[in-house]
Amino acid sequence: MHHPVWLIEVVAATVLLWPTSPAAALTADQLLDRVQGAVVSVRAFDAGGAPAGAGSGVVLPSGRVVTSCRRIDTATAWRVGLQGRSTAAALIAADRAGDLCLFEPADPIGTPARPKMVRLRQGTTVYAVGRPRGLEAAASPGQVIRAGDGRTNPIQTTAAVSPGADGGGLFDDQGRLAGVASLERQDGHWLARPVAQLLALDSTPALGSAPAPAAGAEAGPDWPGRAMVLEQSGDREGL
Repeated sequence: MHHPVWLIEVVAATVLLWPTSPAAALTADQLLDRVQGAVVSVRAFDAGGAPAGAGSGVVLPSGRVVTSCRRIDTATAWRVGLQGRSTAAALIAADRAGDLCLFEPADPIGTPARPKMVRLRQGTTVYAVGRPRGLEAAASPGQVIRAGDGRTNPIQTTAAVSPGADGGGLFDDQGRLAGVASLERQDGHWLARPVAQLLALDSTPALGSAPAPAAGAEAGPDWPGRAMVLEQSGDREGL
């Protein structure tokens, strides 16, 4: 059964406005337990295989990984890691103005984060979660100083971000992904890109992607995408 678009919009708006009892805020330890599977390490390598930068990233609902572009976007190969294992990743889209890079892991990794679809409010408690040493996840608590517009303007927060944790997630006190944290600061506070901007980047066509198959055509394996990942990781045998 097909419902008219206006009816779907009315139902969605009603759900958002329906009064609900606020859920109890998670403690820092509880929050870390809930979200650490969605926060991965990101390592970059130059053409000779030497390390060219490192940071953190967040697994989106699509299974792709988004991170801050700084210090890693000039590399030629990347790997994302979690709990002792890692996989090659291909850079498939970038928002240079927003300092966001989107990667496609060669193999699934991590547990996708749950996006927060309602704009943050000033004074809300948030946590910047990253992997500053590429190993253990760490959470840094803070508050929202400026929520931005919820679309492209950055969130301003007191949640501190250390080198290596940049590109990790900014989560609310329920463990929902509100944005991607960065080392960039404004007026002494850290900036994070809102989740709507991350999801918009994830919906754009991948770099070098082929046109969509005609309606009714049978979808086969994504050999070009797989080959791109293997080539960028230097896995000649796999390629």
